[in-house]
Formats: sequence, structure tokens, C-alpha cells
Amino acid sequence: MIKLTRLNGDPIVINESQIMIIDSIPESKIVFMNREFFIVKETVEEIIEKELEFKQKVLVGSSLLTRRASEQRRADAEQQPQEE
Repeated sequence: MIKLTRLNGDPIVINESQIMIIDSIPESKIVFMNREFFIVKETVEEIIEKELEFKQKVLVGSSLLTRRASEQRRADAEQQPQEE
């Protein structure tokens, strides 16, 4: 989800994974997969940057969760009694 600004100054949060097209008209018109659209103040470049920042945060968070799960499995395995 990324936060943008409508032309009237109101904030809007959109699901970046549903964006189909971004047109510069000179404002930015964001067209979604369902063909609905919003016009926002941010430039195409700013929207793309916000998308990339969001995706990076998601990937970093996912990486941390994977690492923690691996560490937990390792700790659990070390606590298991060894069969002889």
C-alpha cells in the first residue's frame, strides 16, 4: 500500500499491486486493473519510487521472518534429545 495525494489535498492509500497504468496528463492518472482510476498530485517518478520503497520494505520484512523461523527451527532441533 502506498500513500498519495488527491488533487484536492486529501490523502489516499492505494494497493500498488493493482496498478495497471500510470499516465502523466500532467497530473498522474493511476488506472487500476478494474479500470477505475484516481488522479493524484505526485509525479509518475514519485509514484514509482513509493512503489519500490514499499516493495523493498516487504522483501526486507519477509527476509527477517524467514531468518527468524530458521533460527527457531535450529534452536528447537538443538533442544531435542538425541536418539542413540
